[in-house]
Amino acid sequence: MDFTLNYFKYKNPANRKAALRAYLEWTAAGRGSLGADQFAAISPVAHQCPRTGGNAVYMARALYQLKEHKYFDDRLLCAEVDERGGASAPPSQAPALLWPNPGRDRLNLWLPNLPSETVVRLRITDPSGKLLRDLEAPALRGNVALTLEGLLPGMYFCQALADERPLCTLKFVVSQ
Repeated sequence: MDFTLNYFKYKNPANRKAALRAYLEWTAAGRGSLGADQFAAISPVAHQCPRTGGNAVYMARALYQLKEHKYFDDRLLCAEVDERGGASAPPSQAPALLWPNPGRDRLNLWLPNLPSETVVRLRITDPSGKLLRDLEAPALRGNVALTLEGLLPGMYFCQALADERPLCTLKFVVSQ
């Protein structure tokens, strides 16, 4: 077996399997573009950092381009959350949590040090920084509910602000 293929196989087998399955299904169908199922399968892989997602990320991105032309910025995708302009909580505070992650229909954001019923502004962006949603919601006992309706499977960022002050930026994935 070729060393490159061997490395490709073991770096991230789940990503490799998703990318190869989408490729084979696309090839067998003989279409010029990916079907919705194939696109949904490779989209989360294409939006990963290649250092953690493995070489299958590049295969998924090539397939992604068949359906939608997009630039993937690895500097942004591989950067730590704080480097994307989000503010981390001071060490004395408990971190914010976003769960379930990946999610399908809805997510819960927990901001433990926020006074009850504080209005939180949530900004949802894609990995390229494009703003998809900008909404306000009350944090009831530190919890904010977020619906995922209308978001395609893939990776997104949620920035929480209170009084226009950044609280945190968290990455989340919408599953199929």
